[in-house]
Amino acid sequence: MASRIKKPQDIVDAPYMIRAVQAHVTGQVIKIKLASAVQVIIPIASLGAPWTTTSKEKLANVRLQFGGSWLWWDDLDEGLVLDEILPTLLGIKPAAMLARLGRGTSTPKKAAAARAIASEVVALRKRHQYKSRQNAQSEVKIDAV
Repeated sequence: MASRIKKPQDIVDAPYMIRAVQAHVTGQVIKIKLASAVQVIIPIASLGAPWTTTSKEKLANVRLQFGGSWLWWDDLDEGLVLDEILPTLLGIKPAAMLARLGRGTSTPKKAAAARAIASEVVALRKRHQYKSRQNAQSEVKIDAV
């Protein structure tokens, strides 16, 4: 059974980047048509259990949720978040890619601000560790009484 976004209420304002407009299972693959008009074909064998251990009828009962950002199987009570599964299956690391894009844009002011924030974080951690040690010592003393 193919799943398709049909009504405006099927679309939600979620923080997901990858959205499907259609998904269906044929044979041993899941075919997903993304909002960007790209079609992705995922072998079911690459997903593991419960997808590899269930019947074809249950696999065929897929629907889109959260504006197309999730594939959901009611029969399995399981779903796939496209933002998580596609980069994993494709071997892409979005955070690393974004970090590479941001390199070279540092300015002396940004570097100074980052150092100031880092030193503040270190100071906060030291204060927290000191308080934790004091609390731990007082707890030990209380337990000893």
